[in-house]
Order: sequence, then structure tokens, then C-alpha cells
Amino acid sequence: MYSITNESDVPYTTVSDLFHQKTKIENMTAKNVYKLSRSFNMSMDAFYKRCQTSLLDRSFDLDYDQFRSDVAHVLKHVGDLEFMKMMEYHDWIRCCLIEKKYVYALYMLSLYDFLKNKMGQPLDKKYEKLRSLKLKEPLFPADSYVLESISPSYADRLKEYQIEHAYPEFLKHNIVEGDLYNVV
Repeated sequence: MYSITNESDVPYTTVSDLFHQKTKIENMTAKNVYKLSRSFNMSMDAFYKRCQTSLLDRSFDLDYDQFRSDVAHVLKHVGDLEFMKMMEYHDWIRCCLIEKKYVYALYMLSLYDFLKNKMGQPLDKKYEKLRSLKLKEPLFPADSYVLESISPSYADRLKEYQIEHAYPEFLKHNIVEGDLYNVV
């Protein structure tokens, strides 16, 4: 949030209130919306529409890789601690389950556990039952599947590499994720 504040020249409290949905974008000045949209490289209209819904509200309609990308971008912009607070406040894992987006729920749980472990915090016991679940087949990022049609042998090597470098919290659920912070 500090980097967004510095990039946009919008007060920290305004940015924080918008991200935590304590204020609606409709109540912000056009000048601040303009500054924020520029810092995200978006048109004011696109930024406005994006802020009208929470991360998960807009992400449920996305395919898996677009969902991963949305999550990674928000994580990058707000940082680990703020993201974890947002996950807990909005109970995004439960929201995924309610919407029957089970892969998304496992992904968010994996991310939540990853962040908790990274910060040296104990895991929340309310997700113990969900922690025992695992996808039948490994779920790779889209680039792995695209490569299969172009070069199956290279795709196999890429998949092996991705599994070797995947975060254990994700692999536990058969989700191959090892590149959370490398988003543009």
C-alpha cells in the first residue's frame, strides 16, 4: 500500500480504505481515481469497474490462470501481511467454497498457508478438513499445457522443473505454483 501511495500520490488512508472496502470508489474524488488508475496502468473506467467488486467477486468468472494472475497482482501491490489480512477479513477461502470453486479454494488455502509459514505464524485450525484434500492430477500453469502441443519433451522437462521449484504448501494439494511474486 505504501508503494501505491508513493506511485500515485494518493493519501495512504484513502488507498487503505479503498482496498479494505471501507470506502467505495464512488465516494472518491475523480482526481484520486485518476491518480490511482495511472499507477495501475489502467483507464479510469477500467479501474473504477474493478474497484466496484472485491477480488473474488470479479475473479469467479475467470479461468484458473487469470484467477492466479489476479491474485498475484493484488498480492504484489498490497504485500504479504495486508493480503493475508484481506483474506481473513473477507474469508476468501470460505467464499470460494460457497461458490463451489473448489480449485480456487485450494489455491487460496495454499497461499494462506504459504504466507502464514513465511511469517512464522501458526496455521488456522478452521481449515484442517480442507487441508486434507488434494486434486487428482497436478494442476500446472497454462504455459505447461500450451507447450505440450508444441514440444511434448520440453513440456515434460518444464513440468519437472516446476514441480521441483513449487511451494510445498501448494504441492500438498497437487497445485504447481512457484512464482507468486514474478508478475508484471
